[in-house]
Amino acid sequence: MNQSITQTITVTTAPANSGGTLANTGENLPLFVGVGALCLLVAAALTFIYLKQGRTARAKFRGFFSLIALAGLTGVFIFSQTHAASATATLALTPQNQAISVAQGSQATIPTTATLNTTSTAGYTLTLVQAQSANGVSATVKGGDLTSDTPIAASPVTVKQSSSAATSTAVNTTLTVAATANATPGTSDLKLTYTLTETPVPANPAVCENANPVSACQVDMDAALIPVTYTGTTASPQWSKADVNSEGNWYNYQAKQWANAVAVKAGVRTTYQNAAAGTIIPESDVLGYYTYIPRYQYQVCRPNASDSLTLSAGQCQDGTGADVLSTASPYNFNIKFQTASQTTSYNGTTIGGWATHPAFTFGTAQLNGIWVGKYQTSTSSEANVASETASAAAVTSGDVTIKPNQWGFSNQTVSNQFATAQSFADSTKATYQGMSAGTTDSRMMTNSDWGAVAYLTTSVYGQGAANPVAINNCVAADWNDYNGRTGWSGGSSSASYTQSCAVGTDDSGAYQTTIGQTASTTGNTSGIYDMVGGNWQYVMAHLVNDTNIANYSDNSGFATLPASKYFDGYSTTTFNAAAGDYFGNYQNCTWATCGGQAFFETTSASPVSDWGQSWLGEISISVDPYLPWVFRGGVADSGSYAGLFSAVTDDGSAYGGSGFRVVQSRF
Repeated sequence: MNQSITQTITVTTAPANSGGTLANTGENLPLFVGVGALCLLVAAALTFIYLKQGRTARAKFRGFFSLIALAGLTGVFIFSQTHAASATATLALTPQNQAISVAQGSQATIPTTATLNTTSTAGYTLTLVQAQSANGVSATVKGGDLTSDTPIAASPVTVKQSSSAATSTAVNTTLTVAATANATPGTSDLKLTYTLTETPVPANPAVCENANPVSACQVDMDAALIPVTYTGTTASPQWSKADVNSEGNWYNYQAKQWANAVAVKAGVRTTYQNAAAGTIIPESDVLGYYTYIPRYQYQVCRPNASDSLTLSAGQCQDGTGADVLSTASPYNFNIKFQTASQTTSYNGTTIGGWATHPAFTFGTAQLNGIWVGKYQTSTSSEANVASETASAAAVTSGDVTIKPNQWGFSNQTVSNQFATAQSFADSTKATYQGMSAGTTDSRMMTNSDWGAVAYLTTSVYGQGAANPVAINNCVAADWNDYNGRTGWSGGSSSASYTQSCAVGTDDSGAYQTTIGQTASTTGNTSGIYDMVGGNWQYVMAHLVNDTNIANYSDNSGFATLPASKYFDGYSTTTFNAAAGDYFGNYQNCTWATCGGQAFFETTSASPVSDWGQSWLGEISISVDPYLPWVFRGGVADSGSYAGLFSAVTDDGSAYGGSGFRVVQSRF
C-alpha cells in the first residue's frame, strides 16, 4: 500500500538587504478544533435555554432553533473533518503547510516530522520528490537515513528505508530552502511530495491460500462465479458461499483444499453475488461447478521421450525433497506456485530444469490459473445422449451443465463439443452461464490443461503419487452411456464396472461420501472428479495434417480449425509414424511439443511399444493419421487401464461414451 502527502511551502523572496524570516501560516489545527468545540458548546447552551422555556415561549423561539442547529452542525462538521483526516492517514506531516521569507542569496530551515504507520512485515520506504518548483529557490533535506544535505528535485530521494513495520514512527528531517542571489522578488509555492511505500511481503511459492499475504498464487474469476466451500457431510451434501476474506476459508492448497466456485441461474445470480458468506447455495440453483488450478512451475525430470528413464541423485526432486531416481513409475511432481507476472522459461533439455506449465499460456496471455469443470460435462436425462440428434436438442434447450449425479454428456463430435463449451459464455445460447465473453473464454479442455490437473494431483497438493485417483465405474443400466453418474467412485483405481449406481437407489459412491471422495483429485470434496473412468474425454489435441498424407481420418466436424490457442497440435512433419503405428509418435515427443501434457513424461517405457505402458499400466496410445484426436481418462469399464495418465486416440467422431470437460480462461 502507498500513501502520499504534499507539503506546500509558500516562499516570499525578498531583496538581499531585507533579511529572511520564518512565519507559520499553515493550518492551525488546535484553533480549528477549538472553533468546532466552541460551536458545539454554543449549540448545547442554546438548546438548554430553549428547553427551559414553557410551551408558549418555545413557540416564539422556533426561529431561534435554526441557530441551534447551525451551531451544532458546524461543530459536528469540524470534528468529523479532523477525525477523518487522522483516522485514515498512514502518513502524517508536521508542518504540512508553511510560509517563509527568504532574502536573495540566503536560506531558511524548516524542521519537519513525518509520522509513519505501516503493517507490512517486510518494511517500507519513505521518499521525497519536488512536485512543483518556486522562483529561484532550491531545497535540500537532511535526516532520516540522509546524513548530509541532499538536493530535492524531480527524481525521488529516499529519506528512510526499513525492513520492519512502523507504528507511529517519527522520521525527523530538516529542510533547507535557499534563494539564489539573483532570484526575482515575489511569492511562489514550493511543493514537496512525501510517499510512504510498503514493501510487499515476499510470496512463498509453496503457499496458495486465500487472504494470506505470503500466498504466491492468485485466483482470477469471472464476476458471474460465486466462491463456495463444502459445508455438508458425507451423508448430506451442501455448498455455501465462501468467506474470501478469512484466511484459508475458501482455499488452502497446502492442505489439499482447492478453490471452488459455481455458476448459478440468472434469476438468482445477483442475490448470491450480494449474499453474505455462509449463505447456502442449493444444487437446484447451480448451472456449473468449477475448481481452480492455480498457475505453477514444475521441475522437468524427463525433457524428451528418447531420454533415459533412470536419473542420477541430485538431478530432480519430488515435492518432499527426495531425489527422483526413475521416471518409469509415478513420483510427486515438484511444484511451485506463481503469479501471472512470473514466468519460468525452460531451455527444453536440462534434466531438473524448471518450467512454467504450458497450460497457463493462452495464446499471448499469461493466466493466473484456469477454472476446470469439477465434473464431466453433464445432462439431466439419459435420453439426451441417446443420439447426436438428442444431444443437439439438449444444447438447444439448455439442458447441459456441470453437476454431480447426472449423466455424462456425450454423442457429440469434437467440433460440437467445442461449440457447447463456448456456449457457456454466449448470452445468446440457452446454455449460457453468465460469464462475460469479453474477459472469459469458456472452452474445451486441451491436453495441456489435462496435464496441469494431472500434475497438481500427483503432487503434495493433491492425492499424490502413492494414492491413485479412483475410477468412476458407473455404467448406465442400458449401456447407452458409460458415464452413468457424474461424481461417482468405485472406491479404487481399478474397480470393475457397476450398474448398481442409480441416484437414490445406491448412493454409496456419491461424490460426498467417504468412498466418493477417493475419486477426487484431492481425496476430498474440493477436488476434481471424473478424471478417471466415466466417459472417455476428448481433449482439444490432435495430429495436424499439414503434409496432406494419405489415409488421414478426421471426422471431428471442423470445417476450419479454431485459433491455435484452443488446441495442442502435433505436426505430421514431426509426428510422422506410419498409419497404424499407435505407439511410435510418443517417441517423437519433446518438451517443446508435448511437455506438461501427461503424455510422454508419464510413460513407463522408452520407447513405448504396447497398450499398457503409461504409468500404472494405463493405456498408452498416441496420435496417428487414422486416429488423430486424443481421448483421456478411460471409461467406466476400463478397470486398471483407466487413469490420469491414460491416453488413447480416435478420429473425432461422436460416440455414446465420448465426453468432454469445460475450462475457463480469464484473459
